Amino acid sequence: ELTGAEARLALARMALRFENMDRAEGWFDSLLEDPELRAHAEAGLGRIAGHRGDLATANEHFESAIYLMAWDFDIWMDYAQYWAQRVSTSRNGKERLRYASRLIDSLENALTIAEATPELNSLMGFAFLAKGNDPFEAIEYLEAAAAAAPYDQASRLLLANAYLYVGRPDDALNVAEAVLRFEHEPGLVSEAAHDVIERAQRDR
Repeated sequence: ELTGAEARLALARMALRFENMDRAEGWFDSLLEDPELRAHAEAGLGRIAGHRGDLATANEHFESAIYLMAWDFDIWMDYAQYWAQRVSTSRNGKERLRYASRLIDSLENALTIAEATPELNSLMGFAFLAKGNDPFEAIEYLEAAAAAAPYDQASRLLLANAYLYVGRPDDALNVAEAVLRFEHEPGLVSEAAHDVIERAQRDR
């Protein structure tokens, strides 16, 4: 059974997952006075501030969260998601490299606390692809993520693109076709999979 505060935290995370930022912010704000859950609330508010582009406020929230609970795996994963978003939205090459390094640092801190999860492996693979200096290490992480979570088509698409990058079009084709077996309806995921298939067929 969840306490009332734990239920509010679950609702906040659910709202954040579905990008209902106003609702998530309200739930996280309600937890700032809770001594046991304040760190998670700070991390959640950091994610929201980062989503809104308020990097100074985001960094303040994450600094508070880490100060309060640096030994918590979920805090570091929230911080990693924040840096992953920065990598995804930055158009500056040097910034992307810096953000990717911060993403890797956050994930390595998480790994000192608990074993890798599919999400962590996926983010690590994404970070190494963003850095562009070790695609083979990225592939190792993304293969682990895809094996553990076959429903995570975003990780599979990253893996397919990594295979193309290192000259393995047949492997890219197999992964993209597997994505389409899960994603039948038109959408961003299926379009991306079709794009990988077209490029893989050209490269064979």
